[in-house]
Amino acid sequence: SFIGLVIADLAQSFSPSKLAVMFVLAFWVPMLVLHEAAHALAARSVGWHVSEIVLGFGRELLRFRIGNTRVRVRAMPIEGYVVPSPDTIEGARVKQAWIYAAGPLSELLVCWMVGSALDWQLPAPGDSIGRIALQSLWVAAALGTLCTLMPYSTRGHPSDGLGIFASLLVPSESFRQRLCWP
Repeated sequence: SFIGLVIADLAQSFSPSKLAVMFVLAFWVPMLVLHEAAHALAARSVGWHVSEIVLGFGRELLRFRIGNTRVRVRAMPIEGYVVPSPDTIEGARVKQAWIYAAGPLSELLVCWMVGSALDWQLPAPGDSIGRIALQSLWVAAALGTLCTLMPYSTRGHPSDGLGIFASLLVPSESFRQRLCWP
C-alpha cells in the first residue's frame, strides 16, 4: 500500500522533509471537518436549519447528533457535504451562495494564518519537523480550497465553486420546495 511504501522510504533514508506527505494526509481530515463545520455555521448564521453533515463517502462508520443536526462519518473522509434548509425564500440565493463560500473561506483563513506564522517563506533544506508540519497544513488547506472551488458535480452534489455560482441562478421555486424539508 501507499503508506507502506512511504514508511519503507522513511526507514531507508530518513529526512524530516519526507514527513510532508504524511502530514498532509494527517491534516486532511481535520481540514474537512473545519470546512464542513464552516458551511453549517454559515447556514446557522443566516437562520437556516442544518439537518445533516456528512463527512466522507462509502460505508457509514459513525452516526451522532449535535443538537438537531445528524452527523454521519463515513469510511473515506475525502469529501463531505452539509444539508441546509432555508427558513424563508427572502434573500435565499445570496444566503445559499454564502453557505457554499464559507467552507473554502475557512480553508483560506487557515492558509493565511499558517502563511503568516511561516513569514511567507518557502520550504528550505534543514527545516524543522514543526515547520514542515505547518507547511503541510498550509498545503492541505490550499489543496482543499482549490479542489472545492473548481466547478464540478459529484453524484448530484455541486462543488462549492459550482454551488456559489448556481445559487445565484436557482429558481425561487427550488427554495420554496426546500421550505418543507425537515
